[in-house]
Amino acid sequence: MDPRAKKTITALRTALFRLLKTTTVDDITVTGLCREAGINRRTFYLHYDNVLEVFNNYEDQLASRVRQTLMAPSTTETNLIATFDQIFDENLAGFTNLCFNHRQERLIQALNEMLFTTMLSIRSCQPLPQDIITMRYASSGIVDVYVYWINHQGDFSRQDLSKTVKRLVERNLDLNTN
Repeated sequence: MDPRAKKTITALRTALFRLLKTTTVDDITVTGLCREAGINRRTFYLHYDNVLEVFNNYEDQLASRVRQTLMAPSTTETNLIATFDQIFDENLAGFTNLCFNHRQERLIQALNEMLFTTMLSIRSCQPLPQDIITMRYASSGIVDVYVYWINHQGDFSRQDLSKTVKRLVERNLDLNTN
């Protein structure tokens, strides 16, 4: 990608996240976003058609980064949750913005599918029905509890979330081998 285009896209995304702290994505105008990003509307329209497209582009890039990390050959049962935690921590601001703007459904669906596929591939080449059921249950629960934490951070700490999810995954995987 052209360095100028990359700089513009980064400026727009940064400005969008600043504005999202006080405004919903539907209420942000192209003019307001451009003013916040320090670019003109003409430059904006070279890259995007509307503000929502900036948001969707971020969502797509985030899903792609998560997919690459989870599908890495070095992902094992023991480091899966650590890997997921790392992805979550590195992208907390983005996940938070998605959840607070009620735009997380598409990303949640993609995360669920990626996590399920990764867990299943770690487990076996020829999954049994119980493998599929267990991994679907575990992946959906993991993603859901992380989204819950974003929306209810006062209920329990981030460390409690990680420790508990790790224990649950280990138990699910142990149950699945019996």
